[in-house]
Amino acid sequence: MGTSKIIDKFKIKGTKTFKKMPDSCPYCQCKKIHEVEILGAYNGALMWECDYCHTFLLRFTSRTTEKHLQKAKNLLIDVSNWEEIWEQQPN
Repeated sequence: MGTSKIIDKFKIKGTKTFKKMPDSCPYCQCKKIHEVEILGAYNGALMWECDYCHTFLLRFTSRTTEKHLQKAKNLLIDVSNWEEIWEQQPN
């Protein structure tokens, strides 16, 4: 029985890494790319996402990305009360 990886839950094509945000998506050529930050995983952009085809692009190798994601796997953020979250203590 294999261990499931958090990274497998993202729609990532290929293994090419982009240290800087690409000017366009290599799959659909859309010019609208944004940073994806995962709270508790990495301080800054962990990967990039195309606004059109919603493909995630790796900033780091998949192995390094998975290591960062594992750091945040036990964090719980309840977005049902997002407006009041700033009043609460961190979990």
